[in-house]
Amino acid sequence: MTLNNAFNTPPLTVIIEDLSYTNSAFGQNEEGEVVFFNNRLVNKLNLDLGDIVVAHCIPNYEDKRHETPWRAIRVTSTMKDDGQFEDVGTKKE
Repeated sequence: MTLNNAFNTPPLTVIIEDLSYTNSAFGQNEEGEVVFFNNRLVNKLNLDLGDIVVAHCIPNYEDKRHETPWRAIRVTSTMKDDGQFEDVGTKKE
C-alpha cells in the first residue's frame, strides 16, 4: 500500500492501555498523549492490552481532541514477544 505523502501522518510508538466494550482501544504514545484506535483496526490486528505498535495518526476530531489528541488511521508494525517489531504495513486493508 502506498501512502499519499501530501497528508502528514506521523508514526507514533503506542502502547495499548484500554479496550472498550465496543472493541475500540486507547493507548499512549511516548509523549504521554492518548491515541484512539477504532474497532476495525483492533479487530484486524487482534490488538490486546500491553501491545506496542507503530501507528500513523492524525489529529482527533475537534470535540474529542482535548482528551484524546490523536486518532490512529493505520498501523505499520507490532512488537512481537521477542521485542522485535513485525511489519504489518504490506497487508491490504
